[in-house]
Amino acid sequence: MLIRAIEIPKKFLLPLYERLLKGNFDLNEVTFSLSQTGDVFVEADLPIGTDYYNFESEYGSVEFGVDYFLTEIVPTLNELSVTDTFNAELYI
Repeated sequence: MLIRAIEIPKKFLLPLYERLLKGNFDLNEVTFSLSQTGDVFVEADLPIGTDYYNFESEYGSVEFGVDYFLTEIVPTLNELSVTDTFNAELYI
């Protein structure tokens, strides 16, 4: 998940959705999507039985999508902020 719907001010919904759709069109292998509640995701679909090289490529597209969202989309929406939800304690 890139950002929860409740963190997006209403005045930014249309500009955000426009940028996400443009990203879907312009970026190879990057897919931005919305959940039923409006949370924003970047995702990649993999066929069953995919090989390592395809997985690596699709995983890289998700990484690129996150970076693109944080460096290209969020800065254009002045008051929109994104909070890091990584919790290192889960991996200790």
